[in-house]
Amino acid sequence: FRKRLVMLEEYAATRGLPFELRGRLRKHFEFQYQKTQEVDTGVLNLMPSSLKVKVAFYQYEDVMERNMFLFRGCNAQFLNMLVVALREMYLMPGETVIQQRDMSRELIFVRSGSLELLKNSQLIKTVRADSDLPSVVGEVPFFMSIGQPYTVKARTTSDATCLMLSKLDFEELKMHYPEQQDIIVTNILTQ
Repeated sequence: FRKRLVMLEEYAATRGLPFELRGRLRKHFEFQYQKTQEVDTGVLNLMPSSLKVKVAFYQYEDVMERNMFLFRGCNAQFLNMLVVALREMYLMPGETVIQQRDMSRELIFVRSGSLELLKNSQLIKTVRADSDLPSVVGEVPFFMSIGQPYTVKARTTSDATCLMLSKLDFEELKMHYPEQQDIIVTNILTQ
C-alpha cells in the first residue's frame, strides 16, 4: 500500500497536478484500498469455472433477482458467463461514475447504498440497493449504444458498492452468444 501511495505521489508530482486534485486522488486511492481489503478476488481466480459461477451467483443473487427483467429468456450459459464477468466497484460519497452525454462503457447494478441520476444537474431519480425495485443503471445506453441521458453519482451522504459489467466484457460475451443482446433489448423495450 505504501509503495503505491509513493507511486501515486510521484505520478501527481511529475504531471504537476494541483494540490487539490492530488488530495482527491489520495482520498480515492485510500478509499479503494480500504474497500478492496474486505474482498479477496484473487481466491476466485484460483477456482475452476464451475465453482466461480456458483460463488458469483451466490454472492450476487439478490442483485440478479431484482434485475432479472433484463435477462428474461437469456440462456443459462450466457448468464453464467455474465455473472462471472461482473466486477465490484466502490464509489465514495458524491463520486460521479457516469457523465451525461458520454457513450456507455459500463452497465451498473447498485449492490449497497444509492446512486442519483441527474439531468442537467436536476435530480431525476434515486436508485437504491435496499429496494425491491430493479437496481440497474444505464441499461438503455449500454445495450443500444447511445449517449447517457443522465449523470450518475453516489449520494453525497454515503458511499455505494456497485457491480459493473464493462462494455469490453459484454462484447466478448456477445461473440459467444450474439442472439442474447436482441433478447435483452426486447426485454428493455417491453418493460
